[in-house]
Amino acid sequence: MNKRTVFDACQQFRLNRDLRRTAGLAGMHLGEGAGASVEFHDFRHYVPGDDPRHIDWAAYARSGDLTVRLYREEISPHLDVVLDVSRSMGLNDGRKPELALELAAFFLESSRREGAGAKLGVAGEAFSQSLPIESVNFEARGSVLFEHPASCVAQMKPRGMRIVISDFLTTEAPDVALRQLSANTAQLVAIMLLGPWETEPTEGEFLTLIDAETEASLPVQISSSHRRRYLERLQRIRASLREVCICSGGLFVEVCADVGLIESLKRDFLRCGLLKPY
Repeated sequence: MNKRTVFDACQQFRLNRDLRRTAGLAGMHLGEGAGASVEFHDFRHYVPGDDPRHIDWAAYARSGDLTVRLYREEISPHLDVVLDVSRSMGLNDGRKPELALELAAFFLESSRREGAGAKLGVAGEAFSQSLPIESVNFEARGSVLFEHPASCVAQMKPRGMRIVISDFLTTEAPDVALRQLSANTAQLVAIMLLGPWETEPTEGEFLTLIDAETEASLPVQISSSHRRRYLERLQRIRASLREVCICSGGLFVEVCADVGLIESLKRDFLRCGLLKPY
């Protein structure tokens, strides 16, 4: 991971948050609920216990009814970046492992620069939120993210933003896990990160395929039928993930790891509205 590249990316782009369902401690961002900021939100009838400083006396003089002015709540949004560290994410296919780390680092740093809390969740054979990103490696034989997603969700803050970075190439049903991750969150972003070969395998190649999770090997020639079945399955995975994101009001972003971080941010994330330039 190139830290300088991450720093440069944070100078050029920032997260475009959807705060409509975000909650948190008092902070610098405006939410949609009523609170104690200086921005007017709405009126409602006075009830005993309301702060008398918020009574609209001019409205009382006109109508004889006690009403209070409501103000927009100020919140400190939180971001959870969930990184799948199973072995398939470490495949030497383009810049797949490097880009996964750079994307995670960018989102974390971008969130912190905006004054929001941010935490990295590393999903391997167990789920950890205490591992620094510099020590992350892609050596897990499986991912708890897909095998036991509820245990991951239980460790995240509710009503925050969640960004999941994975290839979603698992024997489990990735859409089931994503559906659980979408529950009680302000905004879900699923990033499907694939290498160039994974995105578009070459027909006719003679390969020895090694299962990244089990290390089982299989010599094959990529025939047109192999390629077709693989691409059909990949398309089914894409469609199921996209459906979960659409239903939850989130975003699904497919990324090919054939470029550097800044090029990927421009190509894949500005277009979908997740980022905006400074």
